[in-house]
Amino acid sequence: MKKVILKISGELFNTTNGYVNKDVIDNLITQIKILQKTHYIGIVIGGGNFFRGGHAGKELGLRQPTADTIGMLATVMNGLILHELFEKSGIAATVLSAIDMPTITQPINQDTIDQALYTGKCLIFVGGTGNPYFTTDTNAVIRGLQMGAQEVWKATKVDFVYNTDPHINKNAIPLKQLTYTTVLEQNLKIMDLTAMTLAQENNMTIRVFNLFTPQALVHVAQNHEFGSTIR
Repeated sequence: MKKVILKISGELFNTTNGYVNKDVIDNLITQIKILQKTHYIGIVIGGGNFFRGGHAGKELGLRQPTADTIGMLATVMNGLILHELFEKSGIAATVLSAIDMPTITQPINQDTIDQALYTGKCLIFVGGTGNPYFTTDTNAVIRGLQMGAQEVWKATKVDFVYNTDPHINKNAIPLKQLTYTTVLEQNLKIMDLTAMTLAQENNMTIRVFNLFTPQALVHVAQNHEFGSTIR
């Protein structure tokens, strides 16, 4: 069984009316049921659909540690939503939090991670790293290492990594196979520098793909040419 971490931005759950997009979660559930036959899956979820620490914090005049903490709490809300809907759909899951909240979640430590893997549960990691100044990208790499994951799957709204922002430059060139050195030297904004450096040091593969491609998770699991790969 292969171990992977799926990193999902909370903003991918956005709807125009400000609620969590249940259609996106239902689509995840359908695919995860397929993948659980061959994969142990951990999910690192962001909280940007509720609160974006960097943006909203600045608008409100909050100090970054306060804004980051609010953002980490937002990830807990998304994690609880995922857990509830997963369980209702027959996916055994557990919510592990870097922020101590014993009446709501289990703590993140090696024992709770190992136990969840042993029992075949889907792991939902919330609360970020538990510290300000770190992104959910860095958290995804850390949790992947704790799980012993071979790959981090970063779900996005674009099909590939590009040499420039494809939303700004219509002539942006897709980059399907990259090295960490290329990413760092060209300052490609795939993940933050801490996450990329940590992944490079531990020889972890990162896959970047469009979550909204039909059967995206199945494709990334079965097709090495799907999306972009950083090694």
